[in-house]
Amino acid sequence: MEEKIIKILNDWLYKNCFKTRVDKIVKVADYFGWHPISDIIACSIYYTAEEEIRWKNLMEECEILFEIPTFVSSFLHEVGHSITYFTFDEEIRDKCDDIKDALCEEPEIFIEDTHNIYYHLPTEMAATKWAVNFINENIDKVSELVYALKTVG
Repeated sequence: MEEKIIKILNDWLYKNCFKTRVDKIVKVADYFGWHPISDIIACSIYYTAEEEIRWKNLMEECEILFEIPTFVSSFLHEVGHSITYFTFDEEIRDKCDDIKDALCEEPEIFIEDTHNIYYHLPTEMAATKWAVNFINENIDKVSELVYALKTVG
């Protein structure tokens, strides 16, 4: 199943002229990541209920107009990193990365307050806003991806 999801995501990225690619689907709850050096995305197909609620609240805060699956909006957030990350100067990127690393060192303390800090870092918020804008302006492309992923089961 993971290989089918990777193929669907990469085909969609290629069709829509994005350079970044997906190299793995991980079985770790709530893990999504984009790696700036390799320009590769890793996606999780598992979420805790709490994370799904937090993510949907963040999407609403950023004025998303359409309700789409958490997997797809999270994936597009990572695509957003590939578009927005290098628009920040290195000092800001490094500070954001250091804060994210510190927050994630203790996953058991990654609660509401740290979640809010994490997703309101400039690099995170830029990726989220890019994703929301993309969804709002390209619902036909996003719907095509959602439909393709539903065929996997």
